[in-house]
Amino acid sequence: MTRSKTAAREHDVLAGVTVELVRLGPGVTPEAFEAAVQRRLPMMVGSLLSRTHEDWFALAPDVTPALRSAGRDERIALMQAGVVSFNTLDAGAYEQSALMHEAHASPVSGARRLDAIAAPTYWRTAWYQGREIKLDWHVAATRLPEAWALLGPEGPARYAHIKVAHIDTGYTEHPVFGWGCPAGPWLLPQLGVNFWRRRVEPDDLGRLPGTWNAASEHRGPRDNHAGPSGGHGTRTGSLLCGLFAPHVPIESPFFGAAPGAAVIPYRITDWVLIDRAQGLLAAAIDDAVAKGASVISISLGAARRSKPVAAAITAAYRRGVIICAAAGNMVRPVVYPGRFRCVVTLGGATTSNGMDLHPWRGASRGPTVDVSGPADAIRRATTEVTDGVERYRIAGPGSGTSYATALCAGIAVLWLAHRGPELEAAYGSKRWARAAAFKRLVAETASTPEGWNRRDYGSGVYQADALLQADLPALSELAQESDL
Repeated sequence: MTRSKTAAREHDVLAGVTVELVRLGPGVTPEAFEAAVQRRLPMMVGSLLSRTHEDWFALAPDVTPALRSAGRDERIALMQAGVVSFNTLDAGAYEQSALMHEAHASPVSGARRLDAIAAPTYWRTAWYQGREIKLDWHVAATRLPEAWALLGPEGPARYAHIKVAHIDTGYTEHPVFGWGCPAGPWLLPQLGVNFWRRRVEPDDLGRLPGTWNAASEHRGPRDNHAGPSGGHGTRTGSLLCGLFAPHVPIESPFFGAAPGAAVIPYRITDWVLIDRAQGLLAAAIDDAVAKGASVISISLGAARRSKPVAAAITAAYRRGVIICAAAGNMVRPVVYPGRFRCVVTLGGATTSNGMDLHPWRGASRGPTVDVSGPADAIRRATTEVTDGVERYRIAGPGSGTSYATALCAGIAVLWLAHRGPELEAAYGSKRWARAAAFKRLVAETASTPEGWNRRDYGSGVYQADALLQADLPALSELAQESDL
């Protein structure tokens, strides 16, 4: 499937868009508010709030219209649930709104070790290596175990040579990436770069980013937990290549889409809103391509189009690199780089029971979305710093199209491992066709739930096993894209 991008890409994505904010009363948790909304407005599925700062939260795009159309009794009940006030702010002017920010992690405690793994919010029982385990809903719903089986007994060895660039806030030495394992970590920080550390120039308004501190930055792409999105790279990266405790009798082990994949971490920001760091995104993309990355995962977003990013993405696409980018959260329009033609743009799906899938209302949406993936009630790795000590956990829930994006990037690794020799035979020197074929097939093989809105959320929810088994399209059936 090839989507049509319009001339609207030339304008600011958030021009004229408003962000609906809600302030909760003292002692009222986001979970209590969401439960109250869903009791009164059962059509609201999945997480509805995303923290912006302090006690303010951004509302999912459909919540306010539903509240306005609700009866007086419903509105009174919601006020009694703890809503203090609503406020509408211009998205372009409100710099503190974490429009792409996921739900906050659960508090982390304990010594410098991995805390007990929390059971998945929703799960399915499955057999793994002769025993019954619980699989996270996002693993089961995208049929990842069936895709792993297609790789045969070699398993991860089939994709050990495939490099993946993860451009985010950097990495931490979380056990889910192999730190503490006898074989050592599978992340490749020695190949990554901390571009954020190099950022010394002011932004286009003559200001330096307020949370940037060169003295606090590591030389390598380590996440120093500064800014609103500290630890984001660990949370999203765990969905891409994480693996913990598959070899011990644990009830709910943790799996990323491509467990143990060779991931190159990049640090270009400490906030998922990257309008002030798009030059760094372009530099990271160029560096990843130069180092042989076959897949790039970008769980970040910007309101405005960047020519350097467009050029970097187009160049990577022409080299056959598969680029997965998040649609965005809590604002309706898709953000950049998700609006570009040469990327696979990921919307969000959620579930109410671990099986039936629905669009996640917190996801940005529109015709530029190619396909959706799990983006709500996600269990993932977290790292937080207390008194200078990193503390590790695998817990949830987390929400955001960031997770759908990282999962899709991991599935791209599985596809390249399974179809590698055929890709060379089918497309030869037309390297761009590899990226084009993946983009088409991941959409065509998606599962489309009943009532799914294809225009807003893409063709459905990607299915890893169906993708791996799909025949490659002929070169004549593919069209080369460009974002220049």
